[in-house]
Amino acid sequence: AASGDLLHELGRALDAAGGRRSVEASAQAFEEAMLPTFRTLPRLPGDRVDAGAARYLLYRAFLARHNWAVLGFESGGNAWNSSSPASVFGQAQAGEGLGAAFEERLAGGGLTLRECAVLAGTLE
Repeated sequence: AASGDLLHELGRALDAAGGRRSVEASAQAFEEAMLPTFRTLPRLPGDRVDAGAARYLLYRAFLARHNWAVLGFESGGNAWNSSSPASVFGQAQAGEGLGAAFEERLAGGGLTLRECAVLAGTLE
């Protein structure tokens, strides 16, 4: 599925919580803020990043935007590993369905900048 469809896939969960508009606005702001860092990361075909790069990107974005070190994004002093950044949704209230949508994207060849931004906006 195209990256533009990710918000559509998440729509039911977001609409039920009344948060779709909020996520869209937040994702746009995250996308703009993450672009310079995204450009420096090694990318996969289709201008995508793997799980480790996505975790790094998200870690940096939340640290810069809110001074938050989100559990699940940090490296813990070790090398950035390939565990999924979507695992943070397992720790959030409505996490199961939301995390699965991001996991599918990662398994399908990585995440685009927009998908990373939607993940950040959803978590925020």
